[in-house]
Amino acid sequence: MLRIVIFILWFITVVHVSKASAANCDGCCSYHEGVCCSNGITACCDGTVLSQTCIQNGCDMCTGSLIINNADLITNHIDVTLSNAGGKSGPLDIQLRGTTNTYTEHFNGGSAVGEGTYSVVLTRPSIPEDKYDRIVAIWKLSTGDADSPSYSLSPAWRVLGIVRHTQYNTPVESACTGTPQTAWVFDDDCNFTQTTLDSEFYYQVKMNGTGDSNNYGIIKSAVTNKKKCSDGYPQGASTTNSFFMVDIVTGCCNTQLTESSQAGYPNPKLTSTVTPKCGDRTLLIESDNSNRAEKSIADYCPDCRDGHHIDNYTYNQACSAHQVGSLGDFWTANVGL
Repeated sequence: MLRIVIFILWFITVVHVSKASAANCDGCCSYHEGVCCSNGITACCDGTVLSQTCIQNGCDMCTGSLIINNADLITNHIDVTLSNAGGKSGPLDIQLRGTTNTYTEHFNGGSAVGEGTYSVVLTRPSIPEDKYDRIVAIWKLSTGDADSPSYSLSPAWRVLGIVRHTQYNTPVESACTGTPQTAWVFDDDCNFTQTTLDSEFYYQVKMNGTGDSNNYGIIKSAVTNKKKCSDGYPQGASTTNSFFMVDIVTGCCNTQLTESSQAGYPNPKLTSTVTPKCGDRTLLIESDNSNRAEKSIADYCPDCRDGHHIDNYTYNQACSAHQVGSLGDFWTANVGL
């Protein structure tokens, strides 16, 4: 009976599993808590020096580890920490992984880097159109590639590619040169006033929805809110020739329009699962990778349906948007709320 017990204890000791997961470390440090990497040196986990046989077999646990700390497309930096390489170095790649594309940025021009924390700058105009929801860093060491855990992007970066950025404004009656056109203007108490507006301005407000009049301040076409004072229209007045007074210029998202506001397609107020949505931030990038502007979706642009067209609001004091001109073409990304 005693012999059997001794045999069992011996067997349990012999099959002790090594902590080593790297190649060529099998069987090393079986009696010394496995193989570990400590301060860049491969040794037994209890501090015992690695045997000469294990060294000759190439046992190495210091194969590098890395982690992505944070990522920001607007400030354009991805911070990565590299460690546990035992003094080795190698090229560092950053991969943006999207629905159909993987974009790779070679840090430091592809030259090797050692342990440390690095801030990687993306060449944003080179990133192809796609929805990117995760990032992976790859450190190419002589012992093999070390991959970081996947870094999730929430919200995802929706790269739109090169987008045509037109501009629109609130038509200003004093800048128009038409003839008097009969119209009705009313307030929140449904008090209607028959008046005249410049005919060119009249047309622009009906098309644009809002205008800055000479005598009544900011007005909106009654077509934009057919229920407003619907029971109080006097004879001769209708939603097609009437306008109501408002305090500020708002888009379809019911927020005040500023020069940081944009109009997109489809209607952002009606979409909950697709972009753009009200409040989504958009990033405009110059060809030299510098930031042109950071804006937000606040309005609807029916003419932007081709997917590569966004309308940008401006304070330009013109009679129509046609007199304002285009902002230009820019690499653009929607980075969500």
